[in-house]
Amino acid sequence: MRTTTLLLSCGLLAMGGAASGAGIADATPIVDTTSNWAGYVDTLPSDSGYTITSVSAEWAMPTMQAPAGSAASYLAIWVGFDGWNNNTVEQIGIETVIYGNPIYYPVYEMYPEFPHNISLGTIKPGDIISASASYSIFSKEFTMSISDLTAGPQATFSTVIPGNGLQARSSMEWIVEDPAPPLANFGTVSFFNASGSVQNTSGKTFSGPIDSASNIGGTTYQVWMKQNNVFRAGVRGLSDYKSGSTATSAFTVDYLPVPEPASLALLALGGMAIPLIRRRRVMRW
Repeated sequence: MRTTTLLLSCGLLAMGGAASGAGIADATPIVDTTSNWAGYVDTLPSDSGYTITSVSAEWAMPTMQAPAGSAASYLAIWVGFDGWNNNTVEQIGIETVIYGNPIYYPVYEMYPEFPHNISLGTIKPGDIISASASYSIFSKEFTMSISDLTAGPQATFSTVIPGNGLQARSSMEWIVEDPAPPLANFGTVSFFNASGSVQNTSGKTFSGPIDSASNIGGTTYQVWMKQNNVFRAGVRGLSDYKSGSTATSAFTVDYLPVPEPASLALLALGGMAIPLIRRRRVMRW
């Protein structure tokens, strides 16, 4: 077990909470911390009558560098299922290893297997990446897809993987991760067109932006990365937008350099800290 910090503040909406867009009703997320994740997590209770079926987002690849004094550093940006309150994982995204110049590795991972490398061609800072993970409750298959939209239609990968009954699909995530310290200096990662969907056994589907999980009894967590009692990545600007019948979310994750005293981070939020005990998140990549 580890100690986490829940941040409560009337100023939370302005800095990192939910902000309404295009008249969409949304819920204020619970703010939580982990040692290696920053972003958003949606969970559903086991008695909701729904099962998570898809998660997707687009993001702009940031310019990255190793922190001062480090020969190498790492970063992963992904969307997927699970890993929040269980030990299964179904994720797809871009892992970056920095030895001088960044080396980008598009990968997907399906528990209990090791990550699978993907070929998308040359990925550059500023490229727009689109990724999605989906599950069919009828065929019991996963579809993992990723594209470099900037590079064009040839930079696309998609695969269908049979489920094995081990994948819980109890949460969906939009995450910037530190796979192994030291954390790369990534500046800012901007997510947009972020959404998820759930389905009941009769086939009824509910789709929406990140913070719409509460509409069916779920919970949305805004996750900050905190290592050695220091905030290393923060989350801000969750906004929901609707175009026609489609509603999605946008938000940013910011790198916080060392040292970043917890008191300054809390001051920026305008909030107070209340220690809580939550389950430990396990590094996946």
